[in-house]
Amino acid sequence: MDITTLIQSNDQIEQILFTRVKANANTIVAAHQLKGGWEGWAQVSLALEIKNKWPNTTVLREQAVYGEGGGLADIVLTSAADPNFIQIIELKVDLVNKATTSLANRVDDDINKIRQGGAKVKYTRAYFVAVGICVTAASQNHMNNIKPGPGEKYFKWPVGNEIDVFVWHKA
Repeated sequence: MDITTLIQSNDQIEQILFTRVKANANTIVAAHQLKGGWEGWAQVSLALEIKNKWPNTTVLREQAVYGEGGGLADIVLTSAADPNFIQIIELKVDLVNKATTSLANRVDDDINKIRQGGAKVKYTRAYFVAVGICVTAASQNHMNNIKPGPGEKYFKWPVGNEIDVFVWHKA
């Protein structure tokens, strides 16, 4: 089975993310309390786990995927074995020094960036995923207000320790 089938049909990336968050729940709760945030650590941790699971996958961070002014994608996955495979992951986390609406706003910004189709030509066929990792009940309440559009999925995985993982992607 090729990597595209594995990831798209079985949601393997989301499973890896959930497993990593659950295994690191205590560290995440502690990191959440540190000024400066823990988003970079979360992105690197996920990127390394993906690379360990699929060694032939190219895992890049902070790539210019979007057109003019669209910003950088957090994680980009490609495969030499399957040149049609491209997955873009936008990953945001709850931050202690930001308003409780901040996470939902940042995830919603990522979703809208994807919806608007602003990806560069070589990324237009990519499988896009937007993720938010909540550490507080207040942020979770705001994340619950994000609504999927037609042909989209949005769901929540409760992890424990007041941590929830919210995942959005096109169906």
